[in-house]
Amino acid sequence: MAVTLEKWLQGSRVSIKAHRLLYHQRRADMQAVIQRTATEPIQPYLSEYLPVGKTEIRILDIGSGPISFINHNLNGSKIVVEPIDALGDNYRRMLEQLKLKPAVYPRPIYAEQLLDYYPADSFDLVYTCNALDHTLDPLRVIANALTVLKPDRCLFISTLENEGDRERGGLHNWNLFTDGISLFLRSKGDDEIVNVTETIKEQAAGVKIQYDLARKKRRVFHAVFRKNPPTFKEVNHA
Repeated sequence: MAVTLEKWLQGSRVSIKAHRLLYHQRRADMQAVIQRTATEPIQPYLSEYLPVGKTEIRILDIGSGPISFINHNLNGSKIVVEPIDALGDNYRRMLEQLKLKPAVYPRPIYAEQLLDYYPADSFDLVYTCNALDHTLDPLRVIANALTVLKPDRCLFISTLENEGDRERGGLHNWNLFTDGISLFLRSKGDDEIVNVTETIKEQAAGVKIQYDLARKKRRVFHAVFRKNPPTFKEVNHA
C-alpha cells in the first residue's frame, strides 16, 4: 500500500500553499507557539510515556510541519526534539521570510527514508500528529519509527479519524480509524483494510487507543504502541 510520488507531490503543493496562508495570517500566534515550546513543560499526555531520571531525552517528531508543537522542558531532564518533515526546506524558507525562528527547523526527511538518517534504538519517544495520512507509505513509516525507537519506549500517534475521505485535496491520502482496540488503515477510495496493530505485533504492542475528548467533534484519537524488548536470540546475537 503506497501513494505514487507524483500524486504526493501534487498534494504537497496544496499543503505548502495552505501553510503559507495560515502562517501569514497567524504570525503572532505562531511566535507565541515558539515561545511556549521553549519555556513550558512538555505536554502531560506525552510526559507519561517518557523515561524517568534521564539527563537527556530525545524525541522524534515525524511530519512536524513548519514548527514542532512539543514543549522542550521537563524537570531534571533536557529534552531534545528532532522535527522532520518531507517539506522541511519549503517550511524553513517560509519561516525565514516571516522572521520566525523555532528552536529547531524541521529536517527535510521523508519518513519512508528514516533509516538512512538515524540508527536503530535512537529515540526515547517517537511522536506523529496529523501526519501519517500525509505519507507515501504509512506502514513503512510506522515500521521505521519503531526501528529508531529504543526498546520498551513508545510511539505516540495522534490522528483525525478517516481524514482521507473527508479531505478532497492536499496530502490526505489515507484513512486511519479504530474500534477502540486496534488501529486500522485504509487507502483513500479503497476497500482494503489493514489491521496495523496486528501487522506490527512483532515490533510493538498496543498500550492505549482513545479519543481526545477535547476534540471530540473532529474525531481525533491517540494510538500508543510500546516497542518490544529484544528477544533472547537478538540479545545473544548482539
